[in-house]
Amino acid sequence: RSQLEGVSEALHVVSLALENNQTCLQLWLLYLRLYSRQNEADRADYNEVCERALENQPNYQLFCIVSYL
Repeated sequence: RSQLEGVSEALHVVSLALENNQTCLQLWLLYLRLYSRQNEADRADYNEVCERALENQPNYQLFCIVSYL
C-alpha cells in the first residue's frame, strides 16, 4: 500500500467522523492536514474545503492553519 493510499483511507475515515461532528476543531485540523498531503490534482477544491471548515468551526487556530496551507 502506498503512502497516498493510506492518506486517502485516513481522509475517508475522518470525513465520516466529520459528518457527525462538524464543529470538532481537532477533526478539521486533522482533515486539512491529510487533505494537503494528497496529489496536487486531488487538491483542486482545497479552497472550498477550507471555507467549509471555517463555516463549521470559526476558530482562530483553524484560520491560521488554513491561511498557512
